[in-house]
Parts: sequence; C-alpha cells; structure tokens
Amino acid sequence: MTRNATYEGPITMTRKGFGFFSIDEDHEDLLIPPEWTNHALSGDIVKVVSIGKYSDTSVGNIPAREAGKVIEIVSRARETFVGTLVEENGLTFLAPDYKKMYVPIVILDRDNTPLGYKVVVRLVSWDAGKEYPLGTIEQVIGKAGVHETEMRALALGQGFSSDFPPGVIADAKNLEKNGATMLATEATQSVKAGLRRDFREVTTFTIDPFDAKDFDDALSVRALVDGMIEVGVHIADVSFFVKSGSALDKEATARATSVYLVDRTIPMLPEILSND
Repeated sequence: MTRNATYEGPITMTRKGFGFFSIDEDHEDLLIPPEWTNHALSGDIVKVVSIGKYSDTSVGNIPAREAGKVIEIVSRARETFVGTLVEENGLTFLAPDYKKMYVPIVILDRDNTPLGYKVVVRLVSWDAGKEYPLGTIEQVIGKAGVHETEMRALALGQGFSSDFPPGVIADAKNLEKNGATMLATEATQSVKAGLRRDFREVTTFTIDPFDAKDFDDALSVRALVDGMIEVGVHIADVSFFVKSGSALDKEATARATSVYLVDRTIPMLPEILSND
C-alpha cells in the first residue's frame, strides 16, 4: 500500500469512535483512529490519506495495522437523528438511538420540549476541535417508553415516514378526483390498441382476505371450448396511475417499498393507491 495515497469512499464507524475504510478486496481495511476521523459519521463519503502502520497500546497488545486519516468529509450519509432528550452539566443533549452515532448531540434550542421525550434532531455543525456536534429539534415524537412513540421513533430513525410531501398529496388528490375517469378512458383505449385485455366479463375474484386493505391480486377462471379450464393470474398495475417524473413517481422511487411493522404499515404510495 502506498503511503500518503488518497482514497475516496464510505467510512464505517464503531460505537467507540474508530473508523474503517475499505480500499479494495486485495487490501485490509484502513483503521481510522478516533483522533483522525475528522468528525466523520458512519456511511459518510470521505477522503482518506494512508499514513502507514498504527498501533494503539491502550487497548492491549494488538498488532500494528495499516491506518488512515480523514482529510475531508465529501458528503454526510445522514443529517437527522432520532433519540431521547437528556440533560447534563446544564446542557441538553440528544442521546441517539442510532448505535453508530458515537457521541451525543448538543441541542441549541430545546424550546420547552420536556426531557425524556423522543425527538428528531437535525445536525447543524460539528466544528474542528469540538467534542460534540450541534443540532436543532426538527420534530417532537413523544414521551420515550410509550408504545406509539417508540414505534414512530423506530420508523423515523430508519428514514421512513407515513407523511407525504405536498406535491405527492396533490397528485393523490387529483387521482382521487379523476382516477375513475382516467381508468375508464385510458384503459379502454389500451384495450382497443391491443395493449391490454378486457376481463370484465370473465369470473374474476380476489384472493386477499375479507379484511385486507389492498386488493392487489386476483384469479380468473373460465371454461374453454376444448374442455380445458383457463386460470388467469392478475396483479394490480399501480404504475398505470403514476406518471413518469411526477412527484408521486419520485417519492415512490425514493421509498422503494412499503414497510411492514408489527402493528402498522408505512406505505410506499398514498392511501388512494395503496389501500383503495
């Protein structure tokens, strides 16, 4: 490995503040000691310079290994953190739920939010030489330990939210108002153009349970003239209602999937498309 060579890529942090940087499959990961992480957080894209062998005698007789130093944080992997508000030495901190966030965040303005509450905090800055980063409260979730609070905190901490941006809501309301007409006209045109087949006169039934919220698949069955039975498998084509490049399309792309927790579902699409 070339000493003083510079590399760019993601860094992985441990709870003790050590970092690891992967160069390629042929080399051992560079060890980034806490004093050389430059306040990098796990997943950040960073520039690292190799500095040769490093050994930390304070953690035991561990063989020296190739090490590096973060010289630039190119981009943050995340800028918001979920945790619990605590107080120490007259300062309010966020104790992060994210285990790889190895330091608490100093809250700039608590704004009367009670201690012991779960909140979402946005990282504002982490100046060189400062022990802790600074952050502002972006959302109050609720009192820690309450089931509803903990479930919402779990989802928000992983970047999932049941709330949709205004542009997506506007698209959904437009579909709620005009979706039936859109289906009647455009689907009929697709049938005439040979792009779709009309099964409305064929016995078709859902295989979802009675209390399901999303009837998105079905079976059809009919007898053929040769005595055979035709069974059709039908999957809802929600993309029919989602125009490429729309706010709805971009949000669905960002979410990628619906999230199923023990007691709730966080949908990829608004209710008019996911549950109606």
